Amino acid sequence: STLGFFDDPVLNTMLHWDDVQLLAIIFHELAHQLFYVKGDTPFNESFASVVEEESMRRWLMQHSQEDLAGYEARREDQQCFSALISAARDSLQSLYESGGDPAALRVEKMAVFDRLIQVYRQAVSDGAISVAYEAWFGQSLNNAHLVAAGAYQIWVPAFRAMLARAGGELNSFYEMAEVLGRLPAEKRAQALRKLEPASAPGGCRAMQLQERA
Repeated sequence: STLGFFDDPVLNTMLHWDDVQLLAIIFHELAHQLFYVKGDTPFNESFASVVEEESMRRWLMQHSQEDLAGYEARREDQQCFSALISAARDSLQSLYESGGDPAALRVEKMAVFDRLIQVYRQAVSDGAISVAYEAWFGQSLNNAHLVAAGAYQIWVPAFRAMLARAGGELNSFYEMAEVLGRLPAEKRAQALRKLEPASAPGGCRAMQLQERA
């Protein structure tokens, strides 16, 4: 999990995890050993996340339907969280590109973070996401938090679409991912954008950060 920088890849923060969480991280990290594109964290982590969820689905279908339901619920939570983070990033990008007065931009930036928290609270109230992210939203949020939180999920919809194109055949999926990995960064991003579904209905993905009229 540390790409060989440390002798022991098992961190002390993992020791309290249950078996399903440990198995998921093993599948995730093994995916990085298949191939790793230097300098492209969103690509690498999104790829590994899709390998993880497909591997977990297959393994748990054979071993524990109950654990599969719990794992899928956690994944839905992660997807909802990712959708909220993505919406906030888009709002901030539009804000920064507007070229407004710096003082006014700072105020509007804080308003984006305030709306993000409000939408999360509403999502919890609506049952669209659990309280698992309460501590994260309880921080004094800044741009760095959004960057770190979004890296694992940005291209997940695109990689899911790629897996579907491969007919669920993992070796074909890996080969397709490797082809993308050899492209220059901008062309790789363009190819992934083309793979993304036009829309992702339901749950948190339908929620907006814009203030209601």
